[in-house]
Amino acid sequence: MPLKKITSFSYTLLFVVLIGTTALFTLFLSQFTTDATADTITTARITTTPLSPTRFPITPVTTPVTTPVTTPSARPTNIPTMTPPPSADGTLDPTFGQNGRLITELGTDHDASNALAIQPDGKIVVAGSQFNNNHGNITLARYLPNGALDTNFGLNGLVITDINNQHDQAHDLAILPNGHILVAGATYNQAANNYDFLILQYQPDGTLDPTFGQNGYTLTDIDANYDLATNITILPDDHFLVAGRNEQNGQADAVLARYLPNGTLDTNFGQNGFVITDFGGDFDTVNDLFYDPQTDLIWLAGSGHNGQTYDFAITRYLANGQLDTSWAQNGLLLDNVANHHNFGQGIHLQSDGKIIIMGYTQSLEQESATTLVRYLPTGQRDITFAQDGIALFPVSLSDIPHAFTVQTDGKLLVAADTWNGRDVDLLIIRILPDGRIDKTFGNNGIVTQDIDNFNNGASDIISHDQHLIVTGSVFRANVNEDIYLMRFLTSP
Repeated sequence: MPLKKITSFSYTLLFVVLIGTTALFTLFLSQFTTDATADTITTARITTTPLSPTRFPITPVTTPVTTPVTTPSARPTNIPTMTPPPSADGTLDPTFGQNGRLITELGTDHDASNALAIQPDGKIVVAGSQFNNNHGNITLARYLPNGALDTNFGLNGLVITDINNQHDQAHDLAILPNGHILVAGATYNQAANNYDFLILQYQPDGTLDPTFGQNGYTLTDIDANYDLATNITILPDDHFLVAGRNEQNGQADAVLARYLPNGTLDTNFGQNGFVITDFGGDFDTVNDLFYDPQTDLIWLAGSGHNGQTYDFAITRYLANGQLDTSWAQNGLLLDNVANHHNFGQGIHLQSDGKIIIMGYTQSLEQESATTLVRYLPTGQRDITFAQDGIALFPVSLSDIPHAFTVQTDGKLLVAADTWNGRDVDLLIIRILPDGRIDKTFGNNGIVTQDIDNFNNGASDIISHDQHLIVTGSVFRANVNEDIYLMRFLTSP
């Protein structure tokens, strides 16, 4: 059964389904819906709540844009989720926000945090979407290293961008060496009745860069159908790569595009600036993009449907956008780890050329577990990693990881959603380079956080300067959905 379309507000749907059923595959599918309607927003309410009853009203900044651009299996006993001792690696950093965490409310309905990045000066930038009355806007928030909103960015630290009063989504961001911020996502094209790639560039102060695209943003219609940009990365020459998917007639394929620094497609890449790859099934997803500056090779990670189940999918491209047919099966690797569904969420290339894919596997009973697989540079599983190359971490019956990061010592940190029997908590797992869980982190290798006994899911994670920063969305009764940040102490 094909997946539906992704939105930046998938957490709300995910949590509601979790409460009502244990059919976790239905959960996963529910994060692929979208609403193409758009109404006019007249007001926005933005407050920052540092997990305290006190609220501080902030006037929102709205950047209107009016001109469109037409550029082209049994489980082990659950691991207990006890609070680790105060001195343990993995505790909340008390110098950040309020006791290590904070909540930012952007509007009256649903706010989603989908990606974060750290500037060289330690400031934290979060990209996501604001959703009110079937209308979505791009949102950016920038925080000082201590968790306070940076009042030199946008208006009181926040920026809201509306593209033609339509439904806009932000899914990833990257920081350029000059401090400009690139954001990748999608926007609804009302004239064509579809979604297009949306790339925006902001100046360091949060205003759109008028030298980029048209009025600071560019749209790309891949194939006159539903196009969703999920990942972005900057190349050494300030060109940038964008990955996502193209959907038509109930099928979806992977898309990889390269842009010039001014926001136009680089026609020297692929065909007219992009390449479409069919993983071999009827519905392919892309969830991560990795560029290796040593070899100029490009990697995508996601999932491919083989007609019955979903497989982990990895593709490798040459610098010109062609599939590297010398690797794996003509540049494509599909791996069914769990003999049922396998969903790839992230990819990392080690310095020795070995490849790690992170995701989750799902059993016939629809129980899901965080899963890592390591491959040799040639594409075969590395049997020296965990058990025959596969590491499974079933903390609860319903764990869905969304992002992972690598410390300087090679340890892996995964951010996931976990079901505690009542609602969804943040779950962090730290894994040693050989695939074993790192029991020196948190409580026997895991950390969980529950905000006010409500659903709080993870979306991105970064290891930075002996800290671990996680962002996501929290769904709270009577307050709807807000974005959160947490910072943890880590070593080294």
